Amino acid sequence: MDAKLKYKSKKIKIVFFDIDDTLRVKATGYIPESIKTVFKQLKEKGILTGIASGRGIFGVVPELKALQPDFFVTLNGSYIEDKA
Repeated sequence: MDAKLKYKSKKIKIVFFDIDDTLRVKATGYIPESIKTVFKQLKEKGILTGIASGRGIFGVVPELKALQPDFFVTLNGSYIEDKA
């Protein structure tokens, strides 16, 4: 990683993920194990994580809740849940 990219990555404080076709693989409908690793690594670096979705909070499946994100932004931004 070059110095400029390393500097920019230090400024990251929070990362949000969408569910469909981002965290969940369209072909299988499942979330890959690698996603769990990514969430763990982000938390270890002190970077907050969030799920952003057009779905309602009850449409967020248990496997996503198991990732223990710090925030849920659902219903197209109408509902926000802060777990941090």
